[in-house]
Amino acid sequence: TRPGEYLIAYTLEDSAGNHTSLFLRYALAEREMGAGLDGSGHTTDELPYTGDGLAGGGWRHGDPARCGVHWALLGLALSALVYTLLRCRQEEKEELDENS
Repeated sequence: TRPGEYLIAYTLEDSAGNHTSLFLRYALAEREMGAGLDGSGHTTDELPYTGDGLAGGGWRHGDPARCGVHWALLGLALSALVYTLLRCRQEEKEELDENS
């Protein structure tokens, strides 16, 4: 509730002893009531501002529908699905041949 920069750290460990940490940095600023997320006083219907535009902030790549990485990962997932279905079909066929 107070303006300033805050670092929140989470560390988790599983039963096998593996652990991972997540660090979140928040910069809170005091704004006037009703001011837009950019501080201009204009309100928008856009998604909330996440701080990606700040120096050292996150990564923003634009519209996911136009992102080559998203399309490549979707293609990879579909290829894996098709391979799995064909492999299951082949194994069922081999099993039927062995039984007959």
